[in-house]
Amino acid sequence: MGPEAVAEFIDKNNIDAHFIHLTQEASTVQAAADALGVPPNRILKSVLLLADSTPVLVITNGLSRIDTKQVAGHLNISKKRIRLADPDTTLAITGFRTGGVPPFAHRTRIRTLVDASVLEHDEVFAGGGAPEVVLRLKPSDILKVADAEVLSISSR
Repeated sequence: MGPEAVAEFIDKNNIDAHFIHLTQEASTVQAAADALGVPPNRILKSVLLLADSTPVLVITNGLSRIDTKQVAGHLNISKKRIRLADPDTTLAITGFRTGGVPPFAHRTRIRTLVDASVLEHDEVFAGGGAPEVVLRLKPSDILKVADAEVLSISSR
């Protein structure tokens, strides 16, 4: 899967999002922020975690670290039962390579948790399906189409 699948999802769900094609990969928050000329806290990270074997997508801003203790508490499981999905697992579950994972349009529906800090901005930038493609969109659209749960799950 790639940006074409994301574009199809955007069209189907009437999302006001715009693709930005970069001249180089921006698979890190800082690289994307530098390429776009925006602060890192406006760049979103879509990180796949595994709660036991159940995938959970966590979306937070680029300056934040995911607090797995908070995620575990929300999921009512031990922190020891949460781990970061490796790149191969991320690709298999989402359909997208690490560094380009969008907040939606995944191969299968994934439970999605959005850190409250994401809502601090009217417009943010997220993975567009490939490391050199970024989406400019509203956080409210992510919440709507991903049926996301909003909570404080990050630390700076």
